[in-house]
Order: sequence, then C-alpha cells, then structure tokens
Amino acid sequence: MEDRLPAMDPPQTMAAVSRHRWEPVATAPGVLVRPVRIDPAGVAGPTRSQTVGRHWRRTSHGWYVPADTRTDIPEQRILEQSVRLPQAGAVTG
Repeated sequence: MEDRLPAMDPPQTMAAVSRHRWEPVATAPGVLVRPVRIDPAGVAGPTRSQTVGRHWRRTSHGWYVPADTRTDIPEQRILEQSVRLPQAGAVTG
C-alpha cells in the first residue's frame, strides 16, 4: 500500500505571493551592458586609445562601457559595479 500525503490547503495565488516578495523591474532585453576591460586587439573591448575618446565611459578602474549606455537604470549601475566583486561575492539589496 502506498503512503499518501494528507490533503493540504490550496497554494496561494501568484498575485498574493508577489505582494509579499520583491520582484525586479522588467527591462527590455539588450538594455543592460556588462562592462569590459581594455583589449589591446580591440576584439573583446576597447583599445587603450579608444578609452580616452568620447565613445567609451569608465565605470571603475579598468572597466568600460560604451558612452551611450544608459545611466538612469539602477540595474545598469549595479551591473557596472558588480564586476569589481570577487568571484564568491554577491550583490544584495
């Protein structure tokens, strides 16, 4: 004879659960830009001479994003600083 679990109350609706839990604001795909390091070949990032121009913006020591990257999105600013964390680091809020 197989063991059966006792009847349980129905689960809460997602609307009820989401009122009590933080959810990130949805952003359009491709809006967030991960910072990159200087690449001497200019393949995976800007060259050193490109970073002194107006087309790249430094986010922190050694990390750059294109100058037209939006700065009014909090998730973008968090992403820009998250690259400074050690491998076991985490961003919390």
